[in-house]
Amino acid sequence: MKTAFTLYLLPFVAAIFSLAPAAHQQTSAAPLEEYAGTYKMKSYFQEAVISVKDGALYGEVDANGNYKLIPQETPDTFKSTSSYGSVYEFKRDAQTKKVIILTLKVMGEEVSGDKVQ
Repeated sequence: MKTAFTLYLLPFVAAIFSLAPAAHQQTSAAPLEEYAGTYKMKSYFQEAVISVKDGALYGEVDANGNYKLIPQETPDTFKSTSSYGSVYEFKRDAQTKKVIILTLKVMGEEVSGDKVQ
């Protein structure tokens, strides 16, 4: 009887776990192309270039290497695979919902830049 009850519950338990978001799965349904472009940084760095390649987002700051950006649980937030583990936070225009600002968090500092392309 106990085994039959366990087998009865197994499909329901499996369904629950299949609905749970995977770790580091981006909760936002935003297409990666929305983030792509060049951002003119306001201090320390000159520019950040965000691109899409093979279905993944990449970030390069001042030609210091192009690193894959991993989606985080917070919408519009990605973590770099660089040794610094920089965090890229994108901000949207309140009315148009278009990405307009990048804030780069690296080594305890924050630097922002406006999207120019």
